[in-house]
Amino acid sequence: GWNLISVPGPQTDPSVGAVFAQATAIIKVYTVQDGNWLYANPGAGGWSGPLAQIVDGKGYYVYATAPITLTLSPKPPGPLAPPPSYALPIGWSLIGYTTLSFSPTQPVSFYLSSLAGKWRTLYRYDEVKGWELARPGMGFTDMELGRGYWIELTEAGTLVP
Repeated sequence: GWNLISVPGPQTDPSVGAVFAQATAIIKVYTVQDGNWLYANPGAGGWSGPLAQIVDGKGYYVYATAPITLTLSPKPPGPLAPPPSYALPIGWSLIGYTTLSFSPTQPVSFYLSSLAGKWRTLYRYDEVKGWELARPGMGFTDMELGRGYWIELTEAGTLVP
C-alpha cells in the first residue's frame, strides 16, 4: 500500500532508479514541487515520469505491492559542508526528516526551530495509527528517520534541520 517516506541525507546516486533499484514491488512514487505533483513509475525501460531524483529534505508517497526494505547509499558529508537548508513556500509542503548525524529521532520543536512562528500543522502517516497531527506544543513529539511529513506554513520560510 501507500507509504510516506523520506531519505536521511543526500544519496550517492539520487536517481529514482538507483534509490529503488532493489525495491521491485514499488509501482508509483509521488512528491510535490512548487505546488505540482511529480511522479515516477517503473517500466521495462527503467523509471519514467517527471520525478527524476529522490533527495533529502523532501517527502515521498510510495506505493508498494508487497513489503519492502530500502538499501540506501548516503553520500558522506564533506568536512566543511554547510548544514542543509530547504526553502518552503507558504501553505502545504511535503518534507522529509534529514540529519547529518543520522539520529533516528529528533524533537519536532528542535527540528522545526528555524520555522518557529511560521508553521501551523504537521502530519505524518503511521501504518497502524493512521494520520497523526502535531501543532506547536501539542501532538506527536518526534520527527523520525525514514518518514515523510506534510507541513503547513503561514508564511514562507527556510527549514534548517
